[in-house]
Parts: sequence; C-alpha cells; structure tokens
Amino acid sequence: MLGQPGRSGSVGILALGALSAAVLVSAVGVAAFRDVTAGVDTVLQRGPDATMVLSDGTRRRAVEGETVPGGATVEAGAAGAVLATAEREVHLYPAAGVTVLDGVRQVLVAGSVIVDGSDAPGVDLDTPAAVVATRNGAVVRVDGGPLTRVGVLRTQGDAGTGADVRATGRRAATELAEYYQVQVTMGALPGATTPLLLAGDDYELALARDLVLSDRTLNQIRRSLVGSAVEGRAVLAALRTTVPEAAGSTVPDTERALAFLVASSTSDGTQAERFARVSGLRSAGGSWGVVAAIVGSTVDAVGAQLARLLAPSAEMLAVEQQPVDVAEALGLTPPPPPEPRAVATVKVPVLPSRGAPRRSTPVAAGSPAPAPPGSSTPLPSVPPAPTEPIAVVLEGVVEAVLDLIDLGSTPASPAPTPSPAPLLDPKLPLLP
Repeated sequence: MLGQPGRSGSVGILALGALSAAVLVSAVGVAAFRDVTAGVDTVLQRGPDATMVLSDGTRRRAVEGETVPGGATVEAGAAGAVLATAEREVHLYPAAGVTVLDGVRQVLVAGSVIVDGSDAPGVDLDTPAAVVATRNGAVVRVDGGPLTRVGVLRTQGDAGTGADVRATGRRAATELAEYYQVQVTMGALPGATTPLLLAGDDYELALARDLVLSDRTLNQIRRSLVGSAVEGRAVLAALRTTVPEAAGSTVPDTERALAFLVASSTSDGTQAERFARVSGLRSAGGSWGVVAAIVGSTVDAVGAQLARLLAPSAEMLAVEQQPVDVAEALGLTPPPPPEPRAVATVKVPVLPSRGAPRRSTPVAAGSPAPAPPGSSTPLPSVPPAPTEPIAVVLEGVVEAVLDLIDLGSTPASPAPTPSPAPLLDPKLPLLP
C-alpha cells in the first residue's frame, strides 16, 4: 500500500512524457511535411490573362497548367489567378503579384491573396511589412502593402490558430486565431488582434461560404429592425427589460437590437454579460457573421429568438379564446327567472324604434310588464352569455348599447343626453 502512490506518480510522469513526445513528433512531422513540400513544383492552375515575369526580368504571357520557375512572378489580370502547390491553393485577386521561391516560400509583391490550405500545408508569405506563416489546414487572407492586414477565415478541426504574423526584421510573432485579424505597419510591430472584418467579395464567398452567407443574412435581419417596425420595437423593449443599462447607449437601435438577438441565442454567462461581449466584438470592428461565429451563434438561432419575441404569449392567447359575459361587460345584473305561470295573451304597447310606427304585440304572461306612465323604463333582461370569439361579442355589445339608448327614451320628453362613460368594463381585454 505504501508503494501505491509512487506507482501512481510514475504512471503520471510516463503519461506526461508520452504526451510531450507525441506533441514533439507532431511538430517534427509538420516541419518535415513542409520541408518535403518545399521541393514540390507550383503550377499556374488558373489565370487566363496572367503575366509571367521571369527572374531575369523577361515578361511573357502565362500559360495555364505550366510550372512556375523558381524566382518567377505571376501577375494576375482582371480574372485573377490560382497557384497550386501540393493541394494548397493561393488565390490571387485581380492585379495581385506573387513571386514563387519554392513550394513553401512565396512573396506577395502587390495586391491581396487568400491562401487555401484546407487539406494541405501552409505557406510562408513575405510582404513589405511582415512575414506571414499560414498553418496547415487554414484559410487565410493577406492584404499586402506598407500596411499589411492578415485575417484567418477558417481553421481545420480544433487547430484554433491559423497563422503566425511577424513584423519584417523582428523575431517575436503574433499568433492569429480563427475569425481574427491583425495589421502591421512597415517598420512597426503588429497591432492588437481584432475580430475579422469581412470584405464579403466573391473570393471570400467561394472559400468561406458559410461565414459570408451568415454575415449577409444577419445584416438583412439588422436592416429589418428599424425603430418604427414592430420587430424593432419588440426587440428593444425586451432589451430594456433584461439589460436596463443598455438603454442609454449611443449605439444605433438596429445594432443594439441585433446584438441582443445574437446574445440571446447563446447560453454562456448572464444575458447582460453576453450582450456586453457581443457589443464589444462588434464595436471592435468584427462583421456580424464573424461575431456570431465567435460567440457560437447561428442564423437559425437568431431567427428563432426573433420569432419568440414576436409571437403572442400563451397568456394572451388564452384570454383571446375565453368567452365573454355581455352582462358583466355592460355592468348589468339580469333579474332572476320568473316562476311558471299560466300563459295569457295581453296587448301592450311597444316603444317604437327610430322612425318606426307604434304597434302592439302579444306578450306572454310572466314577461316583464310595461312601466306605469311617468315612470322610467326598466332595463331589458340580458340573454345568456354567448361563447363566440371576442371580436364577435364586441359587435354584439355595441348593438346592445344602442338598443339601450333607444329603449331608455320616452314619448313624453326627449331622451336625456347620456353622460360620458366607458362602454366596457376596463378589465375586459380589447383586441388591437
């Protein structure tokens, strides 16, 4: 028993050593993979109007499918170009220029490129301001020039880091995670990493389709959340209720409304913490599709949150389906039912309706007798409560009130002007 802890510690040390060895082998394997790739030819896969500039300065029209000689530069025309090396593709934007040194090292002379190493080794790309080492399995955009911008559109699996960015002539490198970017000015260190700002062009759409489509859809939702629309008012009302501190923000309503929907579609932390994180990523420059991806939200989840806020509540639906008692709505109490009596026919005058001639009609015994001359007319009995929907019942209520006004007048004197009073009990829910 005394030796058991020692055995456990030995096993832990062995396990840690095995893990370290595995990481080392993996790193060596990646390095070896890149070394092997260095000797692989680079081919002009596509470039119908590209130009080839050889190392001696000779310029000629490039031919699709040809191998790019070491030291040669490919200048893309209006249609762009694609350089392929061991399953890795470097997509050149129009007017971009790339010099190929070997299978791993290239130089971005001008313009912008997207390195697609989804299932291939990365590339070491020199720019005027920085050296960018893209990781295996990553999709990375690089905008060259004195101000170089590097952004990671996607990484493979759980890699997380998509590129290492090192200022030209410096040793320290900045690791760039998925969905983040960094800018480097010539002669300076890399700036702070920020959420990626998408260009949303056809190149990004082709190589990071889900991310770009998500961004476009979320922006459509944002534009629909204008202040005067039902959607915007509902979302902002929910925001003021759950995150009161956001009410005084100077951020436009549409931005705050979409931030609330994105935050509500995740579950990490409190609502206020989620809203603050989403708002911070957005204010730091991230595109909406990128912000949603960072916090783990989706377009479907955002749409579901918006639908939930716009749908009627269960309580309101229950109220709308309840039958309404007209007598209660009018504030009347119907008289108790009369005792059974023998039926006899008598003649009683009936007050005329508006413009109708006087006439007599038989009334069964037991019915309410007409009021004596000079007395006020009693209120008529109210029929049993209906069970129609509330909208139909309200029409009946209005008609009943009009009938009461007619029956309340007498031939001897003009009907008095009724004092203003609500027709319905204030507690009765009204339809919009």
